[in-house]
Amino acid sequence: MSNYAAGNRFSDALAHFRHSMGLTGTTVNWSQWGEVGICADIDIPGLKVFSNLQALNGLGYALKTNQVQVTVANFDSFPRFSNLFPLTRNYVPENEWNAGNDA
Repeated sequence: MSNYAAGNRFSDALAHFRHSMGLTGTTVNWSQWGEVGICADIDIPGLKVFSNLQALNGLGYALKTNQVQVTVANFDSFPRFSNLFPLTRNYVPENEWNAGNDA
């Protein structure tokens, strides 16, 4: 799991570096894919897994935002998730905490 985290951090840094140079680049921080991946069988309170189709839809949305770093997640309960990972509260506006899948 630490190799996975290090690789993702490198991708994040590369996208931010490219952006600082005026180049394009987007990094997507994925939540749990339900059908494939390292986290498919891990239960994280507040998160639901998503299908490959939902993930592709999330990717399409992420690429349209023109943001450097985007998280694609399917929250069951963001308040419950953010109790375990309090720093995530900085990234989701409080008025969207109970928005279900739209947060």
